Amino acid sequence: MKRLDFLKGSFLNKRYLESDWWVRCMSNFSDPDPAQVPKQPFTLIRQPWGLGTYDQNLEIQPIEDYSGKGPLFVAKDPVHVDQTWLPNITAPMDTTFGILVSNAVLLAEVFGAKIPYINKEVKISEIEKIIMPRLESNPDNYVPGQIVAVPSSVTDPQKEKIYVYEYLNLTKGIELIATVMDLFTVGLTQKTLLPPPGIEEKKKQMLQRPGLNLNDPIQMAAFEKELLEFDYDYLKGDPSLDKFASGKILKDSRKKLFLSMGAEGGFRKDGGITGISRSLSEGLPTDPDQYVATINGSRAGSFSRGYETMQGGVAAKRMLAASNNYVIVEGNCGSTMGITRKYYPWLVNSLRGRTVINGSTQVKIGDGEDVSKYLGQVVRTRSPMYCRLPGEEICSTCAGDAMAKYKTGIALPLTEISHAILTASMKAMHTNSLTVNDFNLDDLFT
Repeated sequence: MKRLDFLKGSFLNKRYLESDWWVRCMSNFSDPDPAQVPKQPFTLIRQPWGLGTYDQNLEIQPIEDYSGKGPLFVAKDPVHVDQTWLPNITAPMDTTFGILVSNAVLLAEVFGAKIPYINKEVKISEIEKIIMPRLESNPDNYVPGQIVAVPSSVTDPQKEKIYVYEYLNLTKGIELIATVMDLFTVGLTQKTLLPPPGIEEKKKQMLQRPGLNLNDPIQMAAFEKELLEFDYDYLKGDPSLDKFASGKILKDSRKKLFLSMGAEGGFRKDGGITGISRSLSEGLPTDPDQYVATINGSRAGSFSRGYETMQGGVAAKRMLAASNNYVIVEGNCGSTMGITRKYYPWLVNSLRGRTVINGSTQVKIGDGEDVSKYLGQVVRTRSPMYCRLPGEEICSTCAGDAMAKYKTGIALPLTEISHAILTASMKAMHTNSLTVNDFNLDDLFT
């Protein structure tokens, strides 16, 4: 029996609902007494000659294409599937083992064809965004513990209602995956513990380029980007890549350790940097300027840890003192002025509950209203800044629904501003990647 034949048979028998199946597929398991292994179709069993499995007749069949070491599957193993695998697969596709089993447990087993196959990392937050607009109370004929067929005139399953019991069944799938999450968690590997081979020679060649000035932030960013690409090529195929070796671990910690310490600003007020090509594994730089910059960078980080925390507290107190006496009252002050800005994908959803000014007309956007028509548009909205009520009062129309909930506690959401300031400051004092971004000034200043 081939690996993929075993996997297809396991899916047809819904073995993915059992944590023992996951453990046997994704780990170097062992059975102290093979005779006590439950005889179920598509249960892996380790034999002296390798891996075998019980077939439909409960006869042991060898896994012919098993490599002989390691687990039978890892999360990134490629798999080709079609409509016969799961009800929410609508066409043949290439996917991975990890994505396939996640879709099976979280989507197909719970919602059938109501939510299409997600052929990427499956995130609960994304599933909930699909569920919430379609969520309904349980049907009248629902019996706890049973899945009922609900008559519907909707021919497209992806437009069907989603019921509360289905959402609760989703949590059971989450619990199952939580019990086997260690199988997906990739920690240190041999590659993550070592620098990429040839990095010394690569860096030596780069440093000999004419006109190179690592104290120039743009050149330093390009220098580090090339080193990171070299390292990424080395890590390709390693199970830690995009798991443990991702984000700050990959671009900051590993970069400093094996590639380059990067740009240090220390206590400089002019925004300038000192570029350091040496990595921590090569030791502290011998160049006097780079050595001073390295030490000052560490000192500045220690100092800023306390100083920026204090500044965040001061900002919060100022926000509280400035807004404690403000109240929000129901109604519309009649203001015709507002804040104008361009709405990008990460901002457009904030328009819900706000009042949009369009010439001489004003329209309030409902909570469930489609705001995609405003995407990329310059829109003017009512704002507390331009409220016409006297004294320390703000009308609910200018405030918007989100802020209007805090009728006598407007200071509470305002402290989020100080939280954002503190978070940005704390991030800045830690290691950051030096990158170059292109900006369109017309988009930035609308």
